[in-house]
Amino acid sequence: SRHRVMVGTEYRRHVRARYHAFTADTVFIDRNEPFGVFSLYGQDELQLTTSLTAVFGLRRDVRSDFSGSISPRVAVLYHPGRQTTLKLLYGEAFRAPNVYELMYEDAATGFKRSSGLRPEQIRTHEAVWEQRVGASVFGSASLYHYRMRDLIDTRVDPADSLLQFGNVALATSAGATLALNARFPGGSHAYFSYAYQLSRDGSTRQSLTNSPLHIAKAGASAPFGAIALASAELRYESARRTVQGGTAGAHLWTGLHLLVGRGHVRRRADGGLLRNTDLSVTVANVLDARFGTPGGFEH
Repeated sequence: SRHRVMVGTEYRRHVRARYHAFTADTVFIDRNEPFGVFSLYGQDELQLTTSLTAVFGLRRDVRSDFSGSISPRVAVLYHPGRQTTLKLLYGEAFRAPNVYELMYEDAATGFKRSSGLRPEQIRTHEAVWEQRVGASVFGSASLYHYRMRDLIDTRVDPADSLLQFGNVALATSAGATLALNARFPGGSHAYFSYAYQLSRDGSTRQSLTNSPLHIAKAGASAPFGAIALASAELRYESARRTVQGGTAGAHLWTGLHLLVGRGHVRRRADGGLLRNTDLSVTVANVLDARFGTPGGFEH
């Protein structure tokens, strides 16, 4: 019971993967690219003491159209008390290029097919504190650092000045998150979360485009009578840098929601219509906030 080992294997075959990219008068991609993925993984969980656990994991993925990738994970969990959990986490993961990135070409715009694309890679470090306060409130806080390499982006081939996708980018992201969640007797619920993230280009040290520095979310819901539940939500995002050096401004999004029907507070016992019917009404962006999401160079 103090030492648990899990091993497994998995094989997935995508027998049809057809990609069709076109405009009214031009077909850029029309291919069927079936592929398979073979995976082998293992995990070792050690209960070092009654309050300290260590977990080690390793996964090997091999795609039929790419070389394989190894993804390790390590976690240390400590419980100083029944209401508190502390975690140290490390992990690695990858994303294989898709067919669009591999095969897109358009001679009219000077875009040629990529060559030698490799999967994107990420390494993650995170420290987490989880705390329960009484029976109603649960909170968590975390600090993290991510390092991403071989990111796929558009580049210019100096040999012929044509555009193509390549593994050209290195990026880092560091930040902190805070979350509180409360559920009260009677069915009321409230939550708040805040994230601070500083994501930079690994070469220029500039902040990444389409990457807000601050994100916050808050909401609450409460029952009304026996069959209705009303809720409200606010979401805030700070400004984002665009690819041309401009700024997409900050905005505050608000929403209201009303849910009427069975089971949301307690079930009606009279056999009426609402026992088997739900009615949902949502008003989105109540304050009519105007906002835009920056695109990439290809747009």
